[in-house]
Amino acid sequence: VCVTEEEETSLLGALLGSTSKSGDESPNFIESILSSYLGPRILLASACILYGTNFALLSFMNTNLPPSAVAADRFFLASVSLSPYLLRLKPTFGWTALGSGMLCTIGFVSQAISLNLGTSASTVA
Repeated sequence: VCVTEEEETSLLGALLGSTSKSGDESPNFIESILSSYLGPRILLASACILYGTNFALLSFMNTNLPPSAVAADRFFLASVSLSPYLLRLKPTFGWTALGSGMLCTIGFVSQAISLNLGTSASTVA
């Protein structure tokens, strides 16, 4: 699927509730970082550092904390990092996102309960 830059901008504007349709605005902070030479490279290096430390951190957490605390911490960090985007969504998309999150939560909880009851992991997945 090929999407032009104008279509992408209008889709993002519709998702985030932006009403401006003109391209005459000055670039915001994120656009100025992404349009610079070092900005995307620094973001990519930061992502590599975060992904690289993920395995070591999870290994440390799994040996020192109960699995439920590790899972709760991961979901809490994900919700904190994504909450600014939830506040910018239109209300109709917000309810859809909340419903989707609740369904995912039900899936994870039911999978954890099933694993604790002695069902094999291949059957639960």
